Amino acid sequence: MNSNLELFWSKILSEEPSQITVAIHSLSEEERRAVMGQLQRIAHETGWLEEQRRRAQTALVVFEKEVK
Repeated sequence: MNSNLELFWSKILSEEPSQITVAIHSLSEEERRAVMGQLQRIAHETGWLEEQRRRAQTALVVFEKEVK
């Protein structure tokens, strides 16, 4: 896996608002929509671990504050 991609997702799913914000601001508008969609799936669809769901929900909260 691409190390930049790994770093990006480690920031998005870090539960650290400052790290999530850095990752959000590195994205284009199209990429933000795609990442938001993936986070929505992780947070709300079955098949994900509770920790993954919690981390995705945290990222979604930060996304909502940052992308207005």
